[in-house]
This record gives sequence, structure tokens and C-alpha cells, in this order.
Amino acid sequence: TVLALLQTTTLYKIVVTVHILCAIVGIGTMVLNGVYGAVAKKRPAAEGSAIVDANYTVSMIAEKFIYALFVTGVIAVLVSKDAVQFETTWVWLSTVLYVAAIGISHAVTLPAARSTKQLLAEVAADPAKGAEHGPELGRLDKRLAASSSALHLLAAVIVVLMVLDRKSTRLNSSHT
Repeated sequence: TVLALLQTTTLYKIVVTVHILCAIVGIGTMVLNGVYGAVAKKRPAAEGSAIVDANYTVSMIAEKFIYALFVTGVIAVLVSKDAVQFETTWVWLSTVLYVAAIGISHAVTLPAARSTKQLLAEVAADPAKGAEHGPELGRLDKRLAASSSALHLLAAVIVVLMVLDRKSTRLNSSHT
């Protein structure tokens, strides 16, 4: 409840701050990946390949922050002095959605991004391969767009769950 939340430790506040920063760096970085892809498509093969390569490198760094997001969330619950509990709907549902997002990322998004990066590097090295790889790059682009949209939606739902539940908890406890 709110009283318990107000009585939490400095450790809890530090962990929650790190948790929020992980969300900003990890998810914030990934949200803009489509922009890089759109810009890369408009450039000659070598330039487009370099943009995709740089974006992939940054995304692999952001991925570590996304993993830390889960870890810091669990730690925040553990050190919250029962102000937040795993049984709370937004906590367990956010956990389920996070696991689903990681599954989509590992099953669809990351393999498609790796393949795109590899094929574009081949086209940059030998522009004649552009026609050969064009259809596959188109399929990969569609997979990336669909899976990224699903990941963005899941992230938005998780944020809404957290914000709305905390708001309703504050409102309900203020009336008692």
C-alpha cells in the first residue's frame, strides 16, 4: 500500500531508479530501430549496410539493459518491504508480458536483424547480389516490422499496467 511504499528504503528507491533508467536506455533505443532501417533503405548499399551494422551494435548493447530491466524489477519487489508484491496483478502480468516479449525478440526479431545485417553486408561487398537478396530482404523487413510492432505494443501495455495500477492503489488507499 501507499504507506508501506512511503516507508521503503533508500535501496528500494535506488533500485527503482536504475530500473527506470534501464527501461529508458534499453527499450528507448529499440523503439527507434525502424527509423534506422528506413534511412538505410534510402542509401546506397555500402552506406545502408553501415547504418544497419551500427544500429545492430547499439541494439546489442540495449539488449543488456532490457535484461537488467527484469533483474532490477525483481530486486525492487524483493526490497520493497511488501509495498509491491509478486502476487499483484500488474507485477505478475508484466512479468508474463516481458517473457513473451523476450520470446518474440529471440525467435523473430533478432534472427531477422542478424540476417538483414549479413545480407546487406554481402550486397555492399558485391552490388550484383542486390537482385538475388532483394526478395529475402523484403521478407525480413516485414518480419522485423511485425515483430517490432508487437514488442512496442507489449512494452506500452506493461507501462500502462504499472502506471494505472499504482495510480488506482494511491486513489483507493487515500479514501480509507
